[in-house]
Amino acid sequence: MATADPNPPTMKALYLTKDTLSSAPHLSLTALPVQTPSPGSLLVRVTASLINPSDILNSSGAFPLTSYPRIPGRDFAGVVVSEGPRKGERVYGTSGSVLGFSQDGSHAEHIVVPEFAVHKIPDSMGDVSAAMIGVPFTTALIALRRANAQAGETVLILGSSGAVGSAAVQVANALGCRVLRAARNATGTNAVDLKSDNPFDLALSLTNGKGASVIFDTVGIPSITSSALSALAVHGRLVFIAAPRKGSTEMGFKMDLLYRKQQAILGCNSLLYGLEETGKMVGELGQWFEEGKLEPPKTEGVERIGLQGAFNAYGEMKAGGRRKFVIVMDGEKEK
Repeated sequence: MATADPNPPTMKALYLTKDTLSSAPHLSLTALPVQTPSPGSLLVRVTASLINPSDILNSSGAFPLTSYPRIPGRDFAGVVVSEGPRKGERVYGTSGSVLGFSQDGSHAEHIVVPEFAVHKIPDSMGDVSAAMIGVPFTTALIALRRANAQAGETVLILGSSGAVGSAAVQVANALGCRVLRAARNATGTNAVDLKSDNPFDLALSLTNGKGASVIFDTVGIPSITSSALSALAVHGRLVFIAAPRKGSTEMGFKMDLLYRKQQAILGCNSLLYGLEETGKMVGELGQWFEEGKLEPPKTEGVERIGLQGAFNAYGEMKAGGRRKFVIVMDGEKEK
């Protein structure tokens, strides 16, 4: 009969705990036992892990689906270290509604994940770029498919300079759509400056007055979302992924125009998708990266930090800081 290891290997990890059910989560940097993968799962040594805005919200207790204690973190790249045919493979993955919520996430030196949830990192891609794919690119893919974006249609992306917005630009192009980019101070061909007067009049002019077949709103400011409806085409679909955390979340629209033009307004929540679904999307996106339909996320301007730095970054981002961070484990560099 096998006996438990009296000195199991440990790892450094960020850790969320709660004193009571009603108290706010407490974040710490601590040492925890390295988990043993069950059949059908892999132990992955994490080399890089993105800190998403949703990770910060999770550390504040914003998601009812989170159980405690819990290691946060949704997106990651790493190397399989458990025994088996995939040992040594460089892999990447994302959370869906599981990792960081009901199962320990990626802001640690190791993570255990189902085999189907991770896919091989393209040989040409570094670990930091791979760790930045998950939530932004799967969210973009989910939303554009929910809006049924078709090749040849025009897609107007609000917040195109953000993580999800820039991913959506690429995914929409890969789907064969014409893309209009809308962001503050946006410049260039097919660009709409949201700081300009009547920006959606420009969006209409760029479509010869017809409007966009799909508007993908990654910003979630009700006044902007409502105004954007003026640039939505007949049979158009507006899909959004965000709403204010404070203040009014009500958005106004003219019912008569909506039904006369047979338009649709759609919400999209990536946390309604499980690991099997997001795993398939990661695999599909990986194929598109291999085929050159997508370019790896740009790492310029993203700060590389260790786990101690990540602990500090959580506090900075919770206080409203806007810097972007990727946790890179000791000794690992962009490949």
